[in-house]
Amino acid sequence: MGVEVTGMGCLKRVWLRVGGYRLAFGYAIGILCLALARQELFLPGIAIALSGIALRFWAAGYIEKNRRLIVNGPYALCRNPLYLGSFIMGIGAVLAIRIWWLLAVYIIGFAAFYWPTIRKEEQTLLDRFGDEYRAYRGQVPSFIPRKSRPGSSGFSISNVMRNREHRYALLSVIFLALLEAAEELRDFLAHHGGL
Repeated sequence: MGVEVTGMGCLKRVWLRVGGYRLAFGYAIGILCLALARQELFLPGIAIALSGIALRFWAAGYIEKNRRLIVNGPYALCRNPLYLGSFIMGIGAVLAIRIWWLLAVYIIGFAAFYWPTIRKEEQTLLDRFGDEYRAYRGQVPSFIPRKSRPGSSGFSISNVMRNREHRYALLSVIFLALLEAAEELRDFLAHHGGL
């Protein structure tokens, strides 16, 4: 008994598989930023990256994976604040080094690698929470935040720790420091006979 593969079904499976490479994409962009940083960092880019880290940290304080549907805090503004935080952090890092073609690569790559993951997770939430998720999805945008006040109840630092977001935040800050160090090292070597 063979399995019939339709063109659209096969394409959907490939598209969902691509989403699994989103972390590798993020690391590749980070490595490119480190390798390409050639001038003084653009401080507004660093501030943007730090705001992305803060958004991820805030969102992680609400997550209770597989326990209940989270609809308050940053999840009252958009359904995917963790991914939005990652996007903002990456935009900030690329802006910090001022390599404009990399900004286009990042935006296109982010959409290609994260959109399938978001779609897959939405289907999982729909299967798990049904009408409750349908109502939430009908009121709250997926990625671009709506203008409203987030509900404040539900944040827990223990959720941040359980979701290991403190590690992500620390590694992200270390990455931003490495961006600055890479630029300083290049300056030092350029003025002292290296590079």
